Amino acid sequence: MISTMPVRADKHALREHMLALRRARSGAEQAALSDAIQTQFLRSGLLQDCHCVFLYVSVADEIGTRKILQEALRLHKTVCVPRCIAKGIMTAHRIRSMGDLQEGKYGIPEPRDGCPEIMPDAIDLIVAPCVCAERAGYRLGYGGGYYDRFLAQTQHAAVCALCPEIAIVPTVYPQPYDQKCTKIVTEREVLPVAPE
Repeated sequence: MISTMPVRADKHALREHMLALRRARSGAEQAALSDAIQTQFLRSGLLQDCHCVFLYVSVADEIGTRKILQEALRLHKTVCVPRCIAKGIMTAHRIRSMGDLQEGKYGIPEPRDGCPEIMPDAIDLIVAPCVCAERAGYRLGYGGGYYDRFLAQTQHAAVCALCPEIAIVPTVYPQPYDQKCTKIVTEREVLPVAPE
């Protein structure tokens, strides 16, 4: 049996390296990159074509999602965002305005109490965060497994990662439990992912 320790070590080292590169960007550079990626996403038609969208709420130096969230609300989509309920476990809850968000226990904005839960199989578009991604469609997240567990519950959702071109890497060392994205949006283009 082949040990998975080297792969875990490689994933950890890659995550740390890419996060260090992200932190090295100035605030202005990060803001411009975020804006360009969100603009590219909004031009793609992915949001317009969906009924129910699940979006992460960006914090700190992540690729932003506020512009996308506001447009989804303006278009009267069913907009849901994550709530972390246990280690590695999150649920989706509908918001009707940005005012439905409050700071969660990890400092990440989450839906207020009373925002209805949306079942994973009702979602047809998921926008997932990533540290980096590979052209084959796998993304490297923050290591908690929240998104891979959630994505495994969805039925027919398109999954989109927002990823700067500089963070497209040859491999993220995918494991059998890792879930693939169907599209990767950079500041320049929407990369389609070929089905396996």
